[in-house]
Amino acid sequence: MKRSRKRSLRRLKKRNALSHQEMAQELFSTSSYKRINGERLRCRQLMKPQSRGGPMHKRSSRLQFTFPSSLRLEEKDRAFFERMWQGGLDRYAARIHNIGFERQGRVLDAGCGFGQWLLVLAQKNKEVLGIDVDANRVAVAQALIRKNKLRNASVRQETVEHIAEPDASFDCIFSYSTVFYTDYLQTLRTFYRLLKPGGKLYFTTNSWGKYLHDLLWNPNATEDFSPRRFACHVLFTNLFGLQGPATVTPKRRLRRQLSEIGFKNIRMGPDGALTLKGTASKQLSFFPPTYCGLDSVYEVLAEK
Repeated sequence: MKRSRKRSLRRLKKRNALSHQEMAQELFSTSSYKRINGERLRCRQLMKPQSRGGPMHKRSSRLQFTFPSSLRLEEKDRAFFERMWQGGLDRYAARIHNIGFERQGRVLDAGCGFGQWLLVLAQKNKEVLGIDVDANRVAVAQALIRKNKLRNASVRQETVEHIAEPDASFDCIFSYSTVFYTDYLQTLRTFYRLLKPGGKLYFTTNSWGKYLHDLLWNPNATEDFSPRRFACHVLFTNLFGLQGPATVTPKRRLRRQLSEIGFKNIRMGPDGALTLKGTASKQLSFFPPTYCGLDSVYEVLAEK
């Protein structure tokens, strides 16, 4: 079955019967994605802000992006990049608006990855710096910045625990799906040091429900990455107090630790739920709020 499928895809590609995005969606589900390294991916609409920092709206053209030829991304990274862009940036823009991270001076995106959040932050704020430990993701984010001619954004490779910036350098710090992969207490202390007085911190983290879900369902698995195996490792190391690939952060403990560091006005809620006014739409979330009665992915807003 796999061989016949690959032959069919090659014939379709020769006939140009599939768009680049459709071809990528088909090929990323097989190991044959390696044969089209450097293929252009056509992603959905990119947003730009209306005048005076208003809400995002769609551009008339689609974002086209070619991976730098020097990159050799793993299958899990290519699959993640494709999933990330399938829905465009509307949801990212709405969430940035809900937490009030717009019309700010200097913003840090700690753990910026491929730059999906960074692009929106740059369109809504005066200056944005992205930090990520992965060289390939930094290269992709830099290419996206150049492609979209964002002169107020920059990205560099660095660990989020030890960011080489002066104290009180940022008005806001944003960190999506990153803190729990680090020495998270050191990371939070670094964030506190970098924030100006009254500055705002937003980040997401994982509790027990997220890893229980991944253990049972193995979502978005690829040939080179198993969420089930990763979750098993995380659960085992956290249950027995061992050092592992990620830290489970229950809400009560994290709230106490944030207060001890010095943060105030701490708010917590399910992924995509926090907003300065009213109630956020459930459609803005990327994850269910709980699993088997346990907190899953949740977000945190705090001030210095």
